[in-house]
Amino acid sequence: MIIFFRCVLLPILLLVMIGLGPTESLGNEEDPYIAELEIEGFPPIILSELPAISNETEAIEIQSEKDVIISKKPGKTRYGTIVVVMDLDRFPDQLRTWRQEIIDGIFTKRWGIVTIKRRETGKVKIQHVFSEGWPSKLTYVYTGGKFFVHYEIVATTIQSKRFPLMPQ
Repeated sequence: MIIFFRCVLLPILLLVMIGLGPTESLGNEEDPYIAELEIEGFPPIILSELPAISNETEAIEIQSEKDVIISKKPGKTRYGTIVVVMDLDRFPDQLRTWRQEIIDGIFTKRWGIVTIKRRETGKVKIQHVFSEGWPSKLTYVYTGGKFFVHYEIVATTIQSKRFPLMPQ
């Protein structure tokens, strides 16, 4: 029961708490944005939700022997797992196969891009470019009468670009 909670229910609960639950689909035409996932060697995939993408830099405190003031410097940067959600109908076999290869010990890293666009104009709002990514988790979820796939990708680096790049 504890394993089920930690591996299945907790990730879903966290996604819902931060507003990324499967019931908040990008598939409806009222949402102003669409999200697309492109992974090296695979066709582009339209996502059902905006992805959860994060990074964190450790703060290192520095204090000299004579100073009473503590300063902080950036330390190691850790990139979170990229969590993408898509309808089961849109989930390509290539992603399932890539995950199975990792399980079987065939470790292939790929680069990719998650693009958020305006639905009406197709203009790019933000892009998250990741390198040396590999699938760390695959979860099937049934909610609201639909099947969804939660696909988690671990990446060495993630660079985010917001558009337009120049202030208007």
